[in-house]
Amino acid sequence: MLAAVFYPDKKLKIEERPIIKPKRGEVLVKVQCCGVCMSDYLIYKGEIPLKKPVVLGHEFSGVVEEVGEGVERFEPGDRVVVNPNVTCGYCSYCVKGMTNLCENAISLGGVGREIFDGGFQEYTVVPQQNLGKLEAETSFEAGTFVEPLGCVIHGVEKVNVFPGESVLVVGAGPIGLLLTQYLKLKASSKIIVSEPSEYRREIAKRLGADVALDPRQVNVASAVERLCGKVDVAIEAVGKMETVKDALSAVKRGGRVLIFGVPPKEGTIPLKVFDVYFHEIAITGSYSLTQKTFYQALQLINGRRILTSELISHRFTLKDLPKAFQLQGAGIGLKKIIVLESQGREAV
Repeated sequence: MLAAVFYPDKKLKIEERPIIKPKRGEVLVKVQCCGVCMSDYLIYKGEIPLKKPVVLGHEFSGVVEEVGEGVERFEPGDRVVVNPNVTCGYCSYCVKGMTNLCENAISLGGVGREIFDGGFQEYTVVPQQNLGKLEAETSFEAGTFVEPLGCVIHGVEKVNVFPGESVLVVGAGPIGLLLTQYLKLKASSKIIVSEPSEYRREIAKRLGADVALDPRQVNVASAVERLCGKVDVAIEAVGKMETVKDALSAVKRGGRVLIFGVPPKEGTIPLKVFDVYFHEIAITGSYSLTQKTFYQALQLINGRRILTSELISHRFTLKDLPKAFQLQGAGIGLKKIIVLESQGREAV
């Protein structure tokens, strides 16, 4: 089978590898589609170091090819999507439902203490507890959004957004647009998006944003204050220090700020601690997804409550993965999908 192998010296090679037989409790999945994530790109660029050669790709869907002993929930031919976080189930975090913080977690193709091969290959092995079933009407491309949507649901839970509250989403990339749609489902009273790309701002408005600001043309905090007297919740979905500042400056007293975008490891900003104290500003981060939010996301995708087709800007074959990373690094388009079953193509 073909596999895209990432090496610790920052090299990416498309190689032939043997197909691995599933062991007890495991399922062999024939990968159909795999989304390209910013964390994949950061590993590709060497900003997140690898310890050994590995196949990345953690946003993937496919078809069950073969099952190992003891597998009862799945059979060959089932259409499935993957939760890439393989957790132990017994550490102090797992027993509290905080499976995203599992002390013994293994990541299938994503960022983690230990990374096992993921979805940028034609076949991959997955523990049965990490699979969910896609309905016949749900496309494999839509299935690749279950994992990032699970992350979005977890993040929104962290800041406890109530119906009727106003929210600022900083950044309208694929994650920002998933956030916008999910906040609409949560009945937020006003959703304001800050995004420099006109193309992305227009999509944000179609998908539920009430207002889309261009941060190059306006001061975000001042514009938000004119619109609604500051917001209850601000979500930073870019990962840059200047956009974190925008989020912090836009919330009202008693407001909440969520750091969702992946920031630089050494990134810092000045913080007026007295303001956090006096205005009761809650600042929290959100990392990955939990087992619960994976299944919640799967239900929303299967129920077609979240639109995904507008979020896909490019489709590529596995051999064209380096081109997908070039576009990712340049900030061109939205979600890039690697299609393993048919010829990839750039979306019109």
